[in-house]
Parts: sequence; structure tokens; C-alpha cells
Amino acid sequence: MFENLSERLEKSFKILKGEGKITEVNVAETLKDVRRTLLDADVNYKVAKEFCEKVKTKAINLFNVSLNSRSKSMSRATPP
Repeated sequence: MFENLSERLEKSFKILKGEGKITEVNVAETLKDVRRTLLDADVNYKVAKEFCEKVKTKAINLFNVSLNSRSKSMSRATPP
């Protein structure tokens, strides 16, 4: 059971890494697979849902911080 869980989670994260850029859509799709995998492994529905929501919130916050830092660096590089 744990081998199957591990393999499916690894597959989901490889797909996310292979996208090149992490976007909100990629994160949502990956977390959908993760939630399904957890439910298939008999993890409580509420636990799986809360886990995925927390991960999504953190990932989106990191994504937004990354976008903000890029835009600030680009605006600094642009001559007046």
C-alpha cells in the first residue's frame, strides 16, 4: 500500500516539476492527484482536504512572492 502511495505521489510531483514553470493551474492539478492518492490510501477525507488546502495556500503564496520579486527586479533594470 505504501509503495503504491509513494509511487503515485512521486509521479504527481514529477509532472509538476516537468512543467517548467509552476503556475496556480499546475499546483491545482497536482494537488487534485495528491488528494485522490491520499483518499485511495484510506486517508480521512477531511485530513486530505485540509492538507491539500494548506499546501495550495503556501504554494500560491510562494508563486506570488516569486512573481513580485521578478517584476521588481525588472522595473529596476529598466532605465528611466
